Amino acid sequence: MEDSIHTVICWFVLPLWFAAGFADYLFHRRTQIERYSGTTESLIHHLMMAQVGLPLILAAFFRIDALLIAVFAICFIAHEITGNIDIRWASGHGRYVSASEEQVHSVLEILPLAAALLVILPHFGQALALFGQGPEHADFSLALKAPPPLWQIGMTAIALIVLVIGPYTEETVRCLRTSRHAAAGFKPVE
Repeated sequence: MEDSIHTVICWFVLPLWFAAGFADYLFHRRTQIERYSGTTESLIHHLMMAQVGLPLILAAFFRIDALLIAVFAICFIAHEITGNIDIRWASGHGRYVSASEEQVHSVLEILPLAAALLVILPHFGQALALFGQGPEHADFSLALKAPPPLWQIGMTAIALIVLVIGPYTEETVRCLRTSRHAAAGFKPVE
């Protein structure tokens, strides 16, 4: 079962997640995030990526136990709260958030939960143990497991850099440049 779950995450969840993240970046670019909600919103996006990335990295290299399940839950809740702050900040600072962008946000909100549930499913005894239920004792050790194949790590890293890290870094640089120009009194060309 774990092999099937790993396949679903690697060949469905992650590509969809990366594509949705890139689509969201394109919406930010089209609505000129740098002129409206600016650097703060862009930095919020980096925080949200960290909230999603931490559990993924841990799940790739460490055995799933009660500790990792707790980290998944905390990061998911934090991601949901941060997502709400993100939308409030953007709309409160005049950036138009279209229905299509909201649909992309829906994908970006549900995929962390879907991935967490898929990873937790074969280790449900540890999830129950977090609450003192079931026959297992909660294991809070951080034990390494056999890493994924090197080619898979490489392909995931390339996709992550090209579709997520690179574009969002460009977004932040664009926002910083625009705020610096605004502080110096330069007006953007219309």
